[in-house]
Amino acid sequence: ANLCHNLTFRRFDVSLDSENGERAVSINADALHGFHCTGKITVEDCCFEGLLDDAFNFHGNYIACLEKLDAHKILLHNDGAGLRDMEFFLPGDRVSVLAGHTSEVRNAYTVRTSELLGNNDLILEVEEDILEALPGDLIENLRMPEILIRGCSVRKARGGIRLSSGKKTLMEQCRLEHSYILFTGDTNYWFENTGARDAVIRRNELIHTRIAAIPEFQPTENAPYYHKNIRIEENIFRQSGKYPVEMNYVEGFTFLHNTDGNGHAIL
Repeated sequence: ANLCHNLTFRRFDVSLDSENGERAVSINADALHGFHCTGKITVEDCCFEGLLDDAFNFHGNYIACLEKLDAHKILLHNDGAGLRDMEFFLPGDRVSVLAGHTSEVRNAYTVRTSELLGNNDLILEVEEDILEALPGDLIENLRMPEILIRGCSVRKARGGIRLSSGKKTLMEQCRLEHSYILFTGDTNYWFENTGARDAVIRRNELIHTRIAAIPEFQPTENAPYYHKNIRIEENIFRQSGKYPVEMNYVEGFTFLHNTDGNGHAIL
């Protein structure tokens, strides 16, 4: 689902065939995957199991700056998976220029036009005068959706649920088993963005399931964080082995009223 507005999935199951008990895999790719969507993405009462990749992954993409052409145009190169020959910059979009592979914002601009070239390059034209855009900088499109995931079951999904939106994100009343909830961000390989800004994970049952913020970027003195305002509350963690939560490069993290499988508070 690319460049879509307001998506709803209810009782949309990607699951094992109950008539064939020997099967261990239902699909070898993502169940729900999309780029540069807007509005609200709602996923309710769905079942995802036996996946060799993500159950849920909606994100934007970083595009690399090659050179500034004139006061309003930048030549860009696209390494983002799945974005070939796609008009993913639309007139009126707001974009940020990030210093290198960091989350440090040089400036923000408004898209006027974009022109795709034949070698995964494109020319981006903006309304304002471009103050600075250096080779190696990344361009981030600030178009992104709100996310609601409620009442879903995820079992044995290798990538789990990836939450990559700067808009309001809520995941609640779900049951995950042998899976992950991931806050990622990648300036190196997949070029999938962006940092969370308002994410709540609450009232879920997590069985051998970890929550991790593991962005791949270069922190700087001016921008040491990638994610902000992640709240994990009132969840039940039924774990063994590794710790259930790992937070890296997060500003504003809250962990409150979570318990283990025996009803004991996790501090």
